[in-house]
Amino acid sequence: MLKRHLTTVNARDQVAVIKAMKLVISGEITLAVTPGRNSPKSELVLQAMDTESEIDAQIGLLVATSGSTSNPKAVLLSLDAIKASIAAVADELEIPGTWHLVLPLEHVAGQMTALRGLSAQSNLEAPTINAGDPMQLATYAKTIRNNAGPNYITLVPEHLNRLALINELESLKYFDRVIIGAGRVSEPTETLIKNLGLRVTRSYGLTETCGGIVWDGKPLSNVAISLSDIGEVLVSSAMNAFGYRSSPDLNLDTIHTGDLGRFQNGRLQILGRMDRKIKHKGLFVDLDELASFIQQEFSIENAVLSEDERIWVFCQSSEISELESKLIVTFGKHLLGLEIRFMDQLPRTELGKVDNWELKTDWIKK
Repeated sequence: MLKRHLTTVNARDQVAVIKAMKLVISGEITLAVTPGRNSPKSELVLQAMDTESEIDAQIGLLVATSGSTSNPKAVLLSLDAIKASIAAVADELEIPGTWHLVLPLEHVAGQMTALRGLSAQSNLEAPTINAGDPMQLATYAKTIRNNAGPNYITLVPEHLNRLALINELESLKYFDRVIIGAGRVSEPTETLIKNLGLRVTRSYGLTETCGGIVWDGKPLSNVAISLSDIGEVLVSSAMNAFGYRSSPDLNLDTIHTGDLGRFQNGRLQILGRMDRKIKHKGLFVDLDELASFIQQEFSIENAVLSEDERIWVFCQSSEISELESKLIVTFGKHLLGLEIRFMDQLPRTELGKVDNWELKTDWIKK
């Protein structure tokens, strides 16, 4: 197989990354966008990428997984898979338009947004804003009200939740499609989305599938979704990764996602991660169910993790004395002895999601 040197560009240099993306589409380079900030996790990302070694020339992108529950891996996305993803999204939207890039470029969602905007008949706008600041995001959204043609943007649920908190969710009405990835949109935000008539699409996918492959429960073209005997979501698609940097020959024709799902009225519903349903003191515990209960009962951001046969609860809040007692009354006495930590701020990834990896390494394992 033809090999080539890997091209690396730091995520902080947005102009250079977008310039390199044009060469990815033309098949001239294989690109790895390296982390924009220095941290113990970014060091693991660089190790996984192995930027000094040559790479198969049919690979277009080398993208790190988030590593939210374990160490990051570097995913090999072929140029064919990337083009299949761009084409499937174009088929779904039907009308080419302008893609607005506000997500970090070191993640597959940001990279695929850029590539869609750079593809034929589309346009790319890449404002230099911090989308994590809801006021900056709202101000930018309002600037496109007079833009010609369809306008598309990719966000994460936390962006919508933050806009709702400052009463600026309506600013997204100027987009013809707001595509949001995995995560939890709060119930008040969901209600506002419906009342405002925002054109929000829920996207499900993995780094290993070039990002979103299921929109509002419906697989995109050239995507086949099935369920295993235990309800695990299996993906066969033209977008599936070639393999991993550490194991390039791994067959990913069918990806075992680790997510549990079901079909309802012909649409896929994701029920949570398989590794989030654990056995604790002889009984099964759904960690996502605990997190959802805390969010609904106390209206606080939280993360619930399991490590070393213990359950850890991290809450972005001052101390709530009745938290453990309410969990025990609701879910059972086997939750006695929960490790509960109250924090001023929960650590977050560049995408705004709670950084479970940092919680495990900096709080649980120390």
